[in-house]
Amino acid sequence: MNLPNFLIVGAAKSGTTTLNYYLDKHSDVLMPTPKEPKYFSSKFAKYKGPGDIAFTKKRVISSLDSYKRLFNTSKEYKCMGDSSVDNLFYHTEVIPEIKSLLGAPKIIIVLRHPVDRAVSAYKHLIRDGREKMSIEQAIMMEEERLAKGFEFIWGYKKGGFYHDQVKSYMDNFPEVKVYLFEDLIQNTQEVLDQTCDFLGIPYIEAEENLKLNASGKAKWQFLNSLLIKDSFLRRMGTKMVGKNAAIKLQSRLQKINLSDIEISKEEKKSLSRLYTQDLYNLQELIDRDLSGWIDKY
Repeated sequence: MNLPNFLIVGAAKSGTTTLNYYLDKHSDVLMPTPKEPKYFSSKFAKYKGPGDIAFTKKRVISSLDSYKRLFNTSKEYKCMGDSSVDNLFYHTEVIPEIKSLLGAPKIIIVLRHPVDRAVSAYKHLIRDGREKMSIEQAIMMEEERLAKGFEFIWGYKKGGFYHDQVKSYMDNFPEVKVYLFEDLIQNTQEVLDQTCDFLGIPYIEAEENLKLNASGKAKWQFLNSLLIKDSFLRRMGTKMVGKNAAIKLQSRLQKINLSDIEISKEEKKSLSRLYTQDLYNLQELIDRDLSGWIDKY
């Protein structure tokens, strides 16, 4: 059967779109459309938050036959991947499902400072016109929202407790590769080389100044909706110029259309204190010096 032999499981807003973009360009790799099928979480995730259906659920692949069709190709690929980043958040529920269907795929994880990740997720939902609260209010409402069935991206705070998430994958799969966001941004070529070694494929070349899936406040929400939402116009444009060219064009237009949102240092510092012990635990688990993260705020 043609099914993934590696997974990029998260974390959300940590550069996984960029890594997916590079691997999708590789002649030996198949990365499906949609980028995040979310098949393994489809039995557990709920989509009851503002815009959850329009922006996410409509793209979810929930049947096994449909999931298999994403990888049904006459061309032989050495690697087939799935970049559903909610698999890290829902680790407890999805890992048994992954093992049952895929056995022991290679696992790739990219982690971002939990405060920066939370802020980026918040700005992501601001960008899409879904978040109406301040970040302080949103974090106060987080547990209630998640209990009501808001999708995982609304878990700004919860999504950053990485230790148990990563440990679950390391305990259940023999080959797990963990990167930091800084690795991908500052040493892109090195990350790509390591990833290609990990997957057993030839090297690919990094591009300069590539930043995908940016977050911020949209100046023109109509344009943002055209760029983000699944639509006939977007599908036709992608078909005309090709998937990778469409992704880069989308990125350029987003940069023009987005302005930054200022988050106070006090709020970041308050958030940072929540993660101190988890980061010490994570540091030991992945054998990386995270003092720069621990002391950042």
